[in-house]
Amino acid sequence: SQVDVPGLVGGLFTGASNNGAPPALRSALDALRGPAVAGVRSLMSATTERLVRSSEFSKLWESSLRLSHRHVTAVLDADPDHAVQLSDGGDLTLRLEPFVESLKSILIDRGLTFLDRVDVHVQPVVLVQSGDLGTARLVYRDAVVAGYWLPWVSLGLLVVGVLVANRRRRALSITAAIFAVLFVALAITIHWAGLAFADAISPTYAPAAVADVVFAQLTVLVSTTVRVLAVLGALVAVSAWFHGPSRFATAFRTVVSSDFARVRAALDQNGGDTGAFGRVVDRFRSAIVGGATAFGLVLLVLLRPVTMNSIAWLFVSLACLSVALELVRRPSAGEVE
Repeated sequence: SQVDVPGLVGGLFTGASNNGAPPALRSALDALRGPAVAGVRSLMSATTERLVRSSEFSKLWESSLRLSHRHVTAVLDADPDHAVQLSDGGDLTLRLEPFVESLKSILIDRGLTFLDRVDVHVQPVVLVQSGDLGTARLVYRDAVVAGYWLPWVSLGLLVVGVLVANRRRRALSITAAIFAVLFVALAITIHWAGLAFADAISPTYAPAAVADVVFAQLTVLVSTTVRVLAVLGALVAVSAWFHGPSRFATAFRTVVSSDFARVRAALDQNGGDTGAFGRVVDRFRSAIVGGATAFGLVLLVLLRPVTMNSIAWLFVSLACLSVALELVRRPSAGEVE
């Protein structure tokens, strides 16, 4: 709508008519002026519509809305160079200059070279308009300071609590279980907060779909961290219980160890003895499982958002690794398994 197509196309026809053209040609050019304007407008409209419907625009729009943690902090820190801006009044806006430049390049490549001389000014699109977003910026600035130190202080208190306990393994198991339950509850709370957020601002301020995307991306790091910590707590709790002195855990270890011992003996009798390699694996079995667990948790963080499928795959992978280690390891002679 900002491009003066009649003026631009008309200037071309006027120049051709005034360049010594015969009367018949001038008459034909005047007759073609209207269809030419309509053709250029149709080409621009069709190209724009195809671009909006294309996967290119879908990826551009998604990358603009699905903000990473770096983008969120840029918004909350009021970075003036960022595509998404948050005003003090609570207007979350998106600048569309990248889309406009992409559209101009495509149209110029299709022959509308005059667009290279046209400067198009696009008003930012208001994604969300809510005074609570302005408050969020203030809360964020305070939370940055507290959020850096509180996790370390909390972790230190948990470690000290386990170290001073009379029964450390039991304390570790109970603490890790409570740890996991609390973070599962926090994950559920974040989910319900997202529903409440969408209900509060849609449809008055923004469509529900936009509200869902904005909330999900604003909380993606928190949600991912909460899920990873819940998984970590569950793994530590199960591991501490499994290696504990309880009657059920002891009986379970005895049954599992004896079963694997019989399988290893059968493998040895049929040429499956792993020899020195198996003794090395037996020596470093705990370190291998611990390292694999830490590696899996790091992957969950890097490949966020964390989903139930990714958590399930982590558990399955660790279980398969444990079974493989039990089959490969060879305890030293006389060692109690």
